[in-house]
Amino acid sequence: MQRSKQDWQYRTEPQKHGCGLLKDNVSLWPQGKVVGGSSCLNYFLYTRGAKDDFDSWEKSGATGWSYKDVLPYFKKSEQAMDKNMTADFHGTDGYLKTSYPYSSELGNIMLKAGEELGYDHDDYNGNDMIGSHLTQQTIYNGQRVTSASSFLRPVIKERRERLHIVGRAHVRQIV
Repeated sequence: MQRSKQDWQYRTEPQKHGCGLLKDNVSLWPQGKVVGGSSCLNYFLYTRGAKDDFDSWEKSGATGWSYKDVLPYFKKSEQAMDKNMTADFHGTDGYLKTSYPYSSELGNIMLKAGEELGYDHDDYNGNDMIGSHLTQQTIYNGQRVTSASSFLRPVIKERRERLHIVGRAHVRQIV
């Protein structure tokens, strides 16, 4: 769905120090123009922000944004479907289904290469993102799991009379 009418088709500003192999040093910045947003056109990857980033936000004055403060919300929203996703960092009762859906031969070769270089392959959504990892993904029973299917669909079923979703409309103001 990237580069389609479901994508806002944003582009970055020309970069001085990045995107060097791309035309005019500009990168595509796909953003979903559908209910469910970019989760409808991303690569199924489930990647949280880095622990150190959250902690640096708190140190800069964003009270309540440390990793230990936001981790309970990540866990609350998630339903880890894989036994290799530890309870310390993953929830099991949330709406967003996450898993390691498969491991290709190439993926296993990459993990082995990382090990040979001294890298762990722990949970990158856990305590430390550094290492070589299989990707955690938002796929369940062979289907894409989106923000809409995870968080809106259950609410629509429970409270249909209080939630109205209008498709093909642009929001200009929230009241």
